[in-house]
Amino acid sequence: MIGAISGRRGILATLTTGVLAFSLAVGAAPTQALPAAVGADGARASASSLHRPTTETGTLTRPDTPSTAAPSASVPPKAEAPNARKKQNRTGSAGEAASAVISGTITSSAGVEANALITVEGTAVSTTSAADGTYSLTLPPGTYNIAVGPAQRCASAASVPVEVTGDVTQNVTLPDKTDTFGTVCEVVAGAPFPQGTEKLRFRTPHSGLAGFPLPFPVPLYGHTYRGVSVSVDGVVTFGDSTTSGNNSTLPTGHVPNGSLYPFWDDLTIDSGAGVYWSATGTAPHRKLIVEWRDALIQGTGERVSFAAVLSEDGAASFHYRDVQGSPRKSGASATVGVENHTGTDALLYSFDEATLRDGMSINFRTTKTAVITGVVTDANDGLPIARASAAVTGGTGSDITVNDGAYLLQVPAPGTYDLAFSASEYTSESVQRTVAPGGVAVANAALKTGRVTADTTAVTVVVPAGQQRTRTVNLTNTGLASSFSIAEMDVQGWLTLTPASGVLASGAGQAVTLGIDTTGATAGSTLGTTLRVTSHSGRAPEFNVTVIVVVTAYQVAVDTGGNSALTDSVGDPWTADRPYTAGGHGYLGNASRVTTSKPISGVPAESAPALYRTARQGMYEYRFDGLPAGTYRIELGFAELAAKRPAKRVFDVMAEGAEFVPNLDLALEAGVRVAHNRYITVRVTDGQLNLRFVSHAGKTLVNSIRVSERSDLFVE
Repeated sequence: MIGAISGRRGILATLTTGVLAFSLAVGAAPTQALPAAVGADGARASASSLHRPTTETGTLTRPDTPSTAAPSASVPPKAEAPNARKKQNRTGSAGEAASAVISGTITSSAGVEANALITVEGTAVSTTSAADGTYSLTLPPGTYNIAVGPAQRCASAASVPVEVTGDVTQNVTLPDKTDTFGTVCEVVAGAPFPQGTEKLRFRTPHSGLAGFPLPFPVPLYGHTYRGVSVSVDGVVTFGDSTTSGNNSTLPTGHVPNGSLYPFWDDLTIDSGAGVYWSATGTAPHRKLIVEWRDALIQGTGERVSFAAVLSEDGAASFHYRDVQGSPRKSGASATVGVENHTGTDALLYSFDEATLRDGMSINFRTTKTAVITGVVTDANDGLPIARASAAVTGGTGSDITVNDGAYLLQVPAPGTYDLAFSASEYTSESVQRTVAPGGVAVANAALKTGRVTADTTAVTVVVPAGQQRTRTVNLTNTGLASSFSIAEMDVQGWLTLTPASGVLASGAGQAVTLGIDTTGATAGSTLGTTLRVTSHSGRAPEFNVTVIVVVTAYQVAVDTGGNSALTDSVGDPWTADRPYTAGGHGYLGNASRVTTSKPISGVPAESAPALYRTARQGMYEYRFDGLPAGTYRIELGFAELAAKRPAKRVFDVMAEGAEFVPNLDLALEAGVRVAHNRYITVRVTDGQLNLRFVSHAGKTLVNSIRVSERSDLFVE
């Protein structure tokens, strides 16, 4: 009978007596190792360089000595054939070598392995696996080592011992090709080609780097990166970079390091080419894409397109388009792989070899690590915390957040980790996460802290010389209980603070009284100081409040329509209203007094409701004598006390002959019994301020007037 042993190249054995035999000469020279064969997908066999002979026909005599070679594809074939026990053949003829079939399936983590080279160590027998990964060999009884070399570059060779006493099934699983860190790869076809959207700019078309901050942190070989440099020559670098297109094998201590090498070659980005980047996806699986589009290979007219993708979950991938047609386009002068930040570890896919094909993708993943990531926020406002620490207890890894509050740790896996989160002026928080190889665990943290704030950032007080005033800065704490202190940064001597320190419970407040004394100050001068408020508030542990005291040379405050003096809520005095007399101040015209006992809404906190419950109406002017030349601030308080409809009371306000408030209709602009304030700044040079009220409908009206000289203001 005639039996055929099939493979890609095929081993044909002709049997004329019903016994399949091959002639193996005892003491024959070892099989010579050939260069690694290129498979159908363009990938070569592994570094074992297993010999792939041409189809052979012959007889196989029984070996004399059993094989003792270790199951490794790197073991060279022996000079002598393996030994096997004498048995009757399948026809029962004594003294003749019997035959048996070894068959099985070759697989790897990527699935079935087609075109894998299967050899019987110490013999010239070999075959290749079919498209479904199956193979078949026919051998006489004995002990053999079956060596398998992959046709694709992401798997490693394997060798297994087989005892042949009859037909036997021997499946072989090829281990992943890996580096020390545990990076493995997989070649796939037909994946979508990723594209960038933002074009990068380079100094010259022939060399250069384009760097930019990443929108999220990414891991590579246990390090966390937030910035990247992209080279013209097909390298994405997170560590030390270079502009050189002189590629080398990996790993190497020379720059670049900490990099992705989708196509490291001497390239040009001319007007017909471009490099683009984009970010896609949602946390924790966002991806950075860098795409070289129609890059020109230096010294040729050939263009290639490829892309590198790095995810925040630790996975990476390379993608190829328009890379066929010549060895250079397929990578014959390029480096393809990934490398760590010191150049001491790498997973090299190919170096100066034409291994790339259109539509091909190389996926990289980690098998010994996992990612723990999340965002550190302020428990008070829910916003990210910059400069927060996320660390694995025991020192396995740590990261410091930036403005987005995000952290990322790549840790050995599997494992269970205690993570500690901390930041200045915040309480610490700890969580525990368990991770599997290649996995991602999310651990967010909201850190507690005080939140002491003030109701103002600036206090301005107008006080005549030789007088005292008080103002209040209100502190509140909406966060964790915190101590506080308030003090002048440069003590002036005219200000006191009460209390100057204390403790604010969560939700509590404290009014700090500012005591101001202008005794000895020069009229017309301005005093200033800055208060520093300190607390255990993570968002703002320190903030400032400025205090300006205008030592006015003139100030008169009138409760228009009022019959007696009063003091407002901040301690400022107001005089009763009066008609004008020369050398003093007061109203002119046939005026009347208006009052109400009903409440007035919208009264400023620093004022007094009583000021708005009385008014003077019908006057045509308020006149103030004895003013030193200078700039004056006029504060006018209004409130419509009668139930008037809009357009029933309309008037203008003028100062020093200029119109400042035209067509004031209180019922229209504010409503009835609602406080309404206007402010005028004017220059007085003749010693008299003339404040005119001009009616268009109904009677003029004003509830309060305060005139203050302001050396801190300027009027052109």
